[in-house]
Amino acid sequence: RQMLRSAAQSREESGPAQQPALIENMDDYIELLYDDDNKIKVKGTERMMQLARSPESLEFLAQHETMLGAVSRTLQEDGKKNVDLALNIVYIYWAFSNYSQFHPLLAQHQAGATTLRFVDFEIKRFEARQKDFATKTAGMEGDVLAKAHRKFAIAMHQQEKLLYVCVHTLLNLAEDLTVERKMRKRNILGMLLRLLGRKNPDLILLVVVFLKKLSIFVENVEEMVADEAVAKLAPLLGSEDEVLLNNVLRLLLNLSFNGEMRQQMVEIGLVPRLVDLLKEPSQRLA
Repeated sequence: RQMLRSAAQSREESGPAQQPALIENMDDYIELLYDDDNKIKVKGTERMMQLARSPESLEFLAQHETMLGAVSRTLQEDGKKNVDLALNIVYIYWAFSNYSQFHPLLAQHQAGATTLRFVDFEIKRFEARQKDFATKTAGMEGDVLAKAHRKFAIAMHQQEKLLYVCVHTLLNLAEDLTVERKMRKRNILGMLLRLLGRKNPDLILLVVVFLKKLSIFVENVEEMVADEAVAKLAPLLGSEDEVLLNNVLRLLLNLSFNGEMRQQMVEIGLVPRLVDLLKEPSQRLA
């Protein structure tokens, strides 16, 4: 977990200055979740998220009778309407997911299943927005087109922050192989492979690390064969990020034990590039 960029860091970089959250005010923060205004709900979840940043507060939050239930209900009912609201709540899940002893509590509130559904929803929303953006900007040019691109890029950056925290939470929960198998049945592999085309380097690294974990099981590799994973990984070999390159190479090493995967590597001309990379001391696989 430490090799990955902290979700806390990602959230703090963009979050507005806030009054310190107080544990004794937790019931007041929960009350905000019942307001009709989503902006008020965002404020409530921001306070809870502040508390979740502190490991010392997690035990109290875990023992609170209604906190996780309230945020889970809010995520399911209103998360798709407001990215900030969803991001705050999934961040709370992420904070708990860093500690194995809280995983049963998250399972009790269906945190993993809800988070997985959000990943699927956001991927589909992105693909729909891409098509819509292409249609709307077809006749644009100059400053108007540049402004549209900036607006689209801002929306996608916010979405990728949400996806990052979602995927990181799922990766933490997947340390339990039973949970990992449930994720596989719900197409976690397909979702991860579709995310390889995104632009956010932290998200891509996280996805590759998750795929590397999944690739140690034969049934997962067979599914990656069908999804042409090698072709989707190939563009990443042009990255200048040594950490990402190293993880991609290790993932490809795992995949290379499958004959069909090796054939795919040969067919798309990957072998010469792999040979060049493995000549570099920093990329030699121990």
